[in-house]
Amino acid sequence: MMNNLHHTLLFLLTFGCATLAVSADQPEFTRPIMPGDRLRVAVAEQPDMDRVYAVAGDGTIDIDLLGRVRVADLTAAEAADLLEDRLEEGYFRNANVSVEVAEFVEGNVMITGAVSSPGSIAFSGD
Repeated sequence: MMNNLHHTLLFLLTFGCATLAVSADQPEFTRPIMPGDRLRVAVAEQPDMDRVYAVAGDGTIDIDLLGRVRVADLTAAEAADLLEDRLEEGYFRNANVSVEVAEFVEGNVMITGAVSSPGSIAFSGD
C-alpha cells in the first residue's frame, strides 16, 4: 500500500511540474497545450509572425493572418501542423511552422494521504 502511494505521489509531482527531462532510454514527453501556456511560434516564410502567443482561457491563440486558432489539447507538433495547414490554405504554398511551449501554465499540486506534510505546493512547469 505505502509503495503504491509513493509511486502515485511521485507521478503526481512529476506530471504536475511538467518535467521535460528526456534521456535516451525514455520516450519524449508530449504534454498537451493548456490554457495559460505561452507558445513560441516561428513561421519561416513570415518572420514578423515569430513571437510568443498566450493561450487564452478558451484554448485559442490569436495569430496574425489566421485570427483565433484552437490549440488546447494538442501537442506542440500537432499545433505546428495545424498552423501550417491553415497558412497553406490561403497564404503560402509550403508553410514551415515551429511551435514550442515557452512557458507552462502555473498551478498547485495538492498533497494528501499518508504523507508527513500534506498541503498545497505551488509549481511552474517551466
